[in-house]
Amino acid sequence: MSQQNDDLPPELIAQEAQLLHGLPARPAGRDAELAHEVARLNKAIADAAQELSFDDQPVDFLALLVALREPEDDAA
Repeated sequence: MSQQNDDLPPELIAQEAQLLHGLPARPAGRDAELAHEVARLNKAIADAAQELSFDDQPVDFLALLVALREPEDDAA
């Protein structure tokens, strides 16, 4: 995966993994991949949340999250 300007810093992923979860270091480049994926999901969730209103049920948000499991470019 290529890193975009709006991606999170890989160092943030490494720090969170170590400090909050006690995980060991990942292979070189993996934190950058995870940072890209987290940024993609954060944007998708923020975009999806715009489609919901106060009166929507929590399951409606879950349905939007399930739809985000795969990137759009992988859809058949």
